[in-house]
Amino acid sequence: MTDCYLRTVAGPFNGQYFAWQALVGLVHVRRGVTNAMMASMWNWLTEQVAQRAYEALPLEEARALEGSWRRLAFTVTALISEEYLDAYLEALAEALGKEPRDFRHLAQAEVTRLLQALTPR
Repeated sequence: MTDCYLRTVAGPFNGQYFAWQALVGLVHVRRGVTNAMMASMWNWLTEQVAQRAYEALPLEEARALEGSWRRLAFTVTALISEEYLDAYLEALAEALGKEPRDFRHLAQAEVTRLLQALTPR
């Protein structure tokens, strides 16, 4: 796990890095790692970075590092969450001989039905 964060901070950010990130995402899907689990881990890591920054750095530097790390964490979490959903839908679609967009349309239709059922008349 540490390698992931170190590589994300240090780079290099090339095609190999992004291919590796895609592989990590697929392994997470296979192992049942959920977006909530991933987001919780990023939150924990962000708290650890902030705590250590405030222990080791002058106040202004610690604040700057904490802010930068939080922006990184939110961005990575958003990207991972979206790609996780896309990979999940693509895997389901492939398994059933469908297109991923079919599942999105089906979900939107079902949400519309649920909203109508919840609307007071």
